[in-house]
Amino acid sequence: MPSRRKTRRPRAAPRGLTKERARPSGAVAATLVFICIAYIAIAAAYALTIPFGQTPDESAHLPFVAYIAEHGHLPVFSPTQGSYEYHQAPLYYAMAAPAFLIGRAVAHDNAYLAVRLFGIVFGLCAIIFTYLLARELCPARAWLALAAAGFVAFLPMQVALSAAVTNDVAAEAPVAAGLWQVVVAMRDGWRWRRVVALGALCGLATLMKSSGIVLLPVAWLALTLLLAAQPSSAAILGRRDACPTARNRDDGGRGARFAGPAARLTALTVIALFVCGWWLARNWRLYGDPLATRAFVEAFGTSRPTPGSIMSRYNLTRLSYAIWVMQWTFASFWGVFGNMRVFMPTWSVYAPLLAVSAGAAGGLARELGDSRGWEAWRRQAIWPLALAAILVLAAFALFNVSFFQAQGRYLFQALPVVAVALVAGWGRLFPTSARSAGYTILWLALMALSALALPLWVLPALAPAR
Repeated sequence: MPSRRKTRRPRAAPRGLTKERARPSGAVAATLVFICIAYIAIAAAYALTIPFGQTPDESAHLPFVAYIAEHGHLPVFSPTQGSYEYHQAPLYYAMAAPAFLIGRAVAHDNAYLAVRLFGIVFGLCAIIFTYLLARELCPARAWLALAAAGFVAFLPMQVALSAAVTNDVAAEAPVAAGLWQVVVAMRDGWRWRRVVALGALCGLATLMKSSGIVLLPVAWLALTLLLAAQPSSAAILGRRDACPTARNRDDGGRGARFAGPAARLTALTVIALFVCGWWLARNWRLYGDPLATRAFVEAFGTSRPTPGSIMSRYNLTRLSYAIWVMQWTFASFWGVFGNMRVFMPTWSVYAPLLAVSAGAAGGLARELGDSRGWEAWRRQAIWPLALAAILVLAAFALFNVSFFQAQGRYLFQALPVVAVALVAGWGRLFPTSARSAGYTILWLALMALSALALPLWVLPALAPAR
């Protein structure tokens, strides 16, 4: 008797997979490659031509790299000796140590050049992860994703930091990767492999720079939203994890809906602590503070201007001081070079950038106003991304309450979110048929600005007097 063969039903397409999420076209892929190559070329020019120590805190970051390269272990922070950056999270410095040794062997006193060129890799990672984040969040708008990547690639201050010895840009890479994974998880479900990956990214972000810990509450919020929502278990946890069992049939699926996210939240936190907990414990033992911020602030406060000293020196009221901080922050977000003393022209650069920012903010309001027509997962995904930006902004504000540190680079932990939001708002200023062109104009203009800023304003200002 012939055996009866089971006919397989065609597999359903994964949830959310449509033509909009198809592989990017050749033009899109080629443009992304061009953005990455152009970024590497411009950043390398900055790295090779800007004198050492003419980027924020570079002369303090390099000794940390050198210490690990020469001693093979972490230094102990002291307010009276060594670098004032010895309190920083160690991952960037440990990864840069081989580059330092190679650079010292090849270029002797110019070992910093190898470390600078190594740092460009982290900027490249931030570009790619920003593109992936934007592409997942707005799958039908590939040119928006390219513009977001181009914004991160060619923001002049970002280029200068990418070409410096600093952990700022290195810290952006795992945060951007984590934000991308949060968006994917909220759309496709929280499979265990994604929970493990996101937990590891939270730990790595914290080890790269202590402010990278911002990724952990963002992931918590994304998972907590599942407890408040009422979709099916398949939508929450992924199809494999949502198969009904006798236990969750007995309680009507409620146990699966609530225990699943809670278990994943716990696992994510444990994995993050497994990755970075040793460093937090070391800081607690040495400094009585898991992030070593208290010891740093005590040392930092002895030499840095405070709001009170600035207001007294320049006869400012609290309102005028707040305006001054916003002006400095805006300018240094786009680009202020040479340890915050080399500005680009106000009327030909900063004023147009202010107009672009204002227009993009208005366009973003229109974009969010149309969010009622979005899929439910996309509306929910906005909240974790917004939380990332809010937490970074709050930390920046608190820092400037104690010290005058109106440097826009402190906001770059949220740069992927800022890039997507600004580009999305900018696109709304154009008719639908012209938005792709509008996106392209934005990143091409930034590419030109970052390329021209070096020979026109940066190098002439930093050239030694004859």
